[in-house]
Amino acid sequence: MNMMMGIILVCITSFQVVKLVVDTRANSLTILQKNTNLATTTFNGWLGERAAIVDTLARDIAIGETYNNLPDLKKYLSEQVKDRQFIDAFYFGTPDNQIVHSGNWTATPDFDVTQRIWWQGALETDGAYVTDVYSFDAITGELVIIIAQKVIVNSRVVGVLAANVTVSTLENFVEELSEGDKSKIFIVNNDNNILIHPDTNVNSTIDSITHILELGPEYQKMINAQPGEVVKIEVKNFGDTYTTYNQIDGTGWKIVASQVNDTWYNIWVHVATSVIIVCIAQLIIGIFINILAKRMFDPIQQVSESLGEVAKGNMKVNVNHIPRQSQEVAFLVQSTDTLSTNLDAYIKEIADILENYADGNFTKLPTIKYLGDFERIYHSLFNISDSLKGVLGHTINSSHEVDTISSQLAASAEQLANVTTDQTVLVEEFKQATTDVADKILDDIDQISKSYEINLDMAKKAEDGKILVVEMVETMEKVTNSTQQISEIISSIDDIATQTNLLALNAAIEAARAGESGKGFAIVAGEVRELSIKTTEIVKQIYEMLKVNVDTVSQSEQIVSQTTNALDEIVKTTAEGAEVSKAIKDHALDQKHALENIIKGTNRLVDRVSRVSGISEENLAVSQELSGQVSELREQIDKFTI
Repeated sequence: MNMMMGIILVCITSFQVVKLVVDTRANSLTILQKNTNLATTTFNGWLGERAAIVDTLARDIAIGETYNNLPDLKKYLSEQVKDRQFIDAFYFGTPDNQIVHSGNWTATPDFDVTQRIWWQGALETDGAYVTDVYSFDAITGELVIIIAQKVIVNSRVVGVLAANVTVSTLENFVEELSEGDKSKIFIVNNDNNILIHPDTNVNSTIDSITHILELGPEYQKMINAQPGEVVKIEVKNFGDTYTTYNQIDGTGWKIVASQVNDTWYNIWVHVATSVIIVCIAQLIIGIFINILAKRMFDPIQQVSESLGEVAKGNMKVNVNHIPRQSQEVAFLVQSTDTLSTNLDAYIKEIADILENYADGNFTKLPTIKYLGDFERIYHSLFNISDSLKGVLGHTINSSHEVDTISSQLAASAEQLANVTTDQTVLVEEFKQATTDVADKILDDIDQISKSYEINLDMAKKAEDGKILVVEMVETMEKVTNSTQQISEIISSIDDIATQTNLLALNAAIEAARAGESGKGFAIVAGEVRELSIKTTEIVKQIYEMLKVNVDTVSQSEQIVSQTTNALDEIVKTTAEGAEVSKAIKDHALDQKHALENIIKGTNRLVDRVSRVSGISEENLAVSQELSGQVSELREQIDKFTI
């Protein structure tokens, strides 16, 4: 605002300065011309008035012929001068050098009136003649000018009537028309010598004459100018000055008027005045604005502070203390109070609804009316409630379904774990049975090895019992047949072992699928069990056949013992028996390796089944954990009210 007022001040001042420059110059010239004309008119009137008095008295003297009676004329002049303060004396001179004075002045013997300037001037002038300032009044001693007019009777000059007019009267007149140092009015004669000047130090006297050029050489421009023409000159101590002059009628005098060109001074005065006025106005306006602002803006400030509290989160504010000094402020305060009340109500209800939501009660709904943009909050609260109730409803239903599924899954996992455990037991039993068979086969191999050694020993002794050899051969043939049967049985065992291996592989594959269904593994486990039973039966047959072999060998020993004399035949048979025993041993070793492979496969099967069992137990644990989580979820969901 201060900047705006400053700009306005500069613009107004600049405009006024330009206007002031033009107006000041025009006013200066106008004032100068008016003063000059006024001074000329006034002085002409002043001088004409005095000249008219002299003319009137001259006519009275001529008509009354008092010039012939000088004593009476003296009385007449004395009476005329009494009431005329501006005229010091009247006097009348005759061509014969006689003079009559209105006062007590008496001419000296050597006084020649016809040689006086005023006498001679009057004779040469038609009408009144005005002299320069040149003399002192004989009685008062004041410096005077003389207005003289010849008295004519029948075209003959009978005398000259003169009046002394004091210079002080003219000086007062000049001072009244002058305005200090700025505007001056002064009078110069035809020779441009200063007659009357406001500054008495430059007035001409009998002893000294001051020429106008002594005031400044620039006055030469005025001397060269025409009457009424305004010229601009440079005057010492005053600067630029406008000056002009007019002629005084009936005289050789000039009234000179000068006006100091104080444009810049006026400008500075005007600028300073404008600045002071504007500053005062600004101060007054500032005080008024402060008062107005205090009345208008204090309530607004208090409203702003209240809104600031609202912005800080303090929705309930008291505005009753805020003055309502205008309709606008009252409306603003009322709006602030309404805003605070509505926001407080909104916040309280929203907080209450959210607290109910936090406690699990989603049946709480807004009850107050929400205005404007807050209506969106109203609808949003309804939407939130509906959405949460929908989500929680679906969650509750889903939790029930998950609980049912988790229970079924836990039951299936438990059943699978039990089946897997049973399968593990069966496989362990099969492994143990296979190991037992292998151990027995190893024992048979040892026995076969011993038999082979015995056969070798018998071969040595066969030479001594050739007779018994024949019988031994027959017995050994039976052993050979039994051995062949054992070989076939072992072959069957080998086939069974192969099938068991394949079934074990299938069991591993089905075990990988056990997570989805355990039925396949149950079937495989059944097949393994059947194979195990068959293996047991075969082993029993092996035992029986081995027993037959043993019996046969026993019979052979008896026969050998009985046929000691038949060693020749036994030698041959023993040799063949030794070879057969060696073959049996080799086959037994092959059976041993096959059984070892069966045992390894069985161990792998046990490992796979154990892993499946572990997975089943983990599934059972996960199912139980899931069931527990679902139960906890249901407990949490049951807390909500929809």
